[in-house]
Amino acid sequence: MITDFEVHLSAIAELQEMDPGFAQVLSDRLRDDLIRHGVLDVLDEAHRVELARFVRSQPGLSGQRWIEVLLTLGKLNRFNVLSEPIDWGVRLQGAAGDDRPSIADPTFDDTRPKVELCTVRDLSRSSTLQALRDLDADAHLSFGGVRKEFWAQVLEPLAVRSRTVHIVDRFIFRRLDQNSSERDHVLPWLITRLGQLDNNDGIEVTLTSDDAEGFTPEEGLRLLRPWFQSGNLKFIEVVTAPRNDLPHDRHIRFGCGAAILLPAGFDRLARADVRARDGVNWIYRDLRQLGPLRNAEQMALRSKRMRSARATLRE
Repeated sequence: MITDFEVHLSAIAELQEMDPGFAQVLSDRLRDDLIRHGVLDVLDEAHRVELARFVRSQPGLSGQRWIEVLLTLGKLNRFNVLSEPIDWGVRLQGAAGDDRPSIADPTFDDTRPKVELCTVRDLSRSSTLQALRDLDADAHLSFGGVRKEFWAQVLEPLAVRSRTVHIVDRFIFRRLDQNSSERDHVLPWLITRLGQLDNNDGIEVTLTSDDAEGFTPEEGLRLLRPWFQSGNLKFIEVVTAPRNDLPHDRHIRFGCGAAILLPAGFDRLARADVRARDGVNWIYRDLRQLGPLRNAEQMALRSKRMRSARATLRE
């Protein structure tokens, strides 16, 4: 659902040389694509300065929105100055810019099929971006579909760019016991995947469930203990609240500014292949659409019966 956009000076220069009206249309489109599907990358400080200069030159509301987006992406760890070129995503360049990659360029490896070279003018027709749009529009894992593909295509790109993960599902701990494993329950599978991510900052995981039948956060942590060895997790926190104080639709919200809704619940992902005849439907939410999800999480925290417990796994 998200990928890297490596922006080069020649792409910025090309925008500056276009008809102002057309350039603004392309600029606004690029901004919206970044909000929905992008991580903005520049190769060095000179690129960052030139991008900032271009943003400040944008007229009126367009420039103001660009500034807001850059500030927001920066806070979400989605605006980066790179130490080396990306190896996955879209490389935006001018049609004939000086920084256009070639075989003679030591930073460019033309054997990297996972990097698509593209101009700003052609970005809307980018196969990388179109694949994300198609995934967004389809938003369905069919009966017999493979869980690990859902992880690789949908969850992992968001999780690896996040320091926090919030999972809200009233029934997330149902049927979890000392005999559970990745083969028959979603939590062991999901906690293990998060712990194996290559994320140097570590990930803080919060699980929110109902307190039916006297279920407590301490009990939740006890049930999860067999998977605490997952090395990249900083802590796991379990929050419980009455069912009426939790949303019907379940979600997983990522610190990078995106979320996935699973209206039917996470237990649809309990097995390696999807067993529900109607499959798994999901909904993608970008950073403009997270307010209701945060409000639902806060409603649980404000509940008079809210309880929480935390296990710290690494400092």
